Amino acid sequence: MSATGFSEGSNSPTKARERTASGVTRLIRTQHVARPRRHLLLYFLLKTSEGRERLMRAVQYSLRLYIWLVTRRRPARATKASLQGSRTARLLFAVSVLSTTRKVLALFEFLRPLAELRKHAESPAPPLTPLATTTSVRMTPDSQGPFALRLAETWLSLLLSVFDDVECFGRLGLLARPYSDRAARLADVAWLGLSVLGLWQVQGERGETWRRGRLIRRQMIDGEVEARASMEQAAADGDLDDELRFELERFELERIRRSRAMLRNLRDRLSWLWWERARLLGDLVFAFYEVFELQSGSEGIRALSGCLSSWIGARQVWSDARISVSQRSR
Repeated sequence: MSATGFSEGSNSPTKARERTASGVTRLIRTQHVARPRRHLLLYFLLKTSEGRERLMRAVQYSLRLYIWLVTRRRPARATKASLQGSRTARLLFAVSVLSTTRKVLALFEFLRPLAELRKHAESPAPPLTPLATTTSVRMTPDSQGPFALRLAETWLSLLLSVFDDVECFGRLGLLARPYSDRAARLADVAWLGLSVLGLWQVQGERGETWRRGRLIRRQMIDGEVEARASMEQAAADGDLDDELRFELERFELERIRRSRAMLRNLRDRLSWLWWERARLLGDLVFAFYEVFELQSGSEGIRALSGCLSSWIGARQVWSDARISVSQRSR
């Protein structure tokens, strides 16, 4: 014990670095991160075509679900004559206006899939890898399976955009009704194909994410064993002083921090894939009923699946907009 009341080891360089590191850690943990305001997020969403589409679609299918619940509770009032001039008739008109507005705002969106097709045509074909020669399709950019899936998805997106534009022209009275009805049917078929391809891709990417997570956890365990063996070897040789111990512990903590950050990102990715699978399942059910014109509980199932899919999509674009606005404000 020194005259100042502190032990001699408390003034060593190792203790000083530990106090400095702990102070910096506390400062970083208590740092406040300002969240972007909601009106900025809404403005950012309304500037993009995808944000407008998903928000308006969520409102449209929410109204459609509400109309179905009202007519189911009062089936005697669900006739065409009784709906005239009622609140339900006005809501049906609002749903129709929202649907037409969405399609008008999405006119000529097929230019984006055309740009994707041009990008695929100009980019060289990816080389074959051992993963590409297996029977399982993995969500990796260097395998032929996902490349073919992305190409098929781009073609289906192009067809869906074109058929939606033709249907919109029919709604506006610029095209004969039989042609617009046929285009609407073909758009539903393309939508069904996109849902199936999306579910296939999500399933493959979930498997790849789980594989990467298991690999990172195995590397964490192996690294911990190696670090412990190195420390024991240094202690046996008599070279383990305070400076070396501090460096080894700091290196091990940094490695664990990086591994945990990667695992946290993978967990977030799995959560996003879970919601994406739920959204695609809703789209699949809705498109299946539209293509095959099923009548058994069709209105309720369409309303529920459409509302589920649209709100999940709106939640996804809202989260993406929040991240983008936060990065721009830094």
